[in-house]
Amino acid sequence: MNRKTAQLVRELNACATTIPPAVTALLANHLSVQEQRDLADRLATAAGLLWTFASEQEAWNAPSPAPEHRPDEQDG
Repeated sequence: MNRKTAQLVRELNACATTIPPAVTALLANHLSVQEQRDLADRLATAAGLLWTFASEQEAWNAPSPAPEHRPDEQDG
């Protein structure tokens, strides 16, 4: 895992620890309007982090491009 991916994991973990309790409070109708907006911001941040993390993983796991075929003198 490279440094950028490790940083994304740390940020995602930070979001993940605050979201479940807030969702539970939301479902119990215990959040103020401002707290609901804060939760929406955290969810949007988490979604962006997940998207970026998936892209990083996709790039990390992508196969190396095949070397370009260059005709040499034997192909003639």
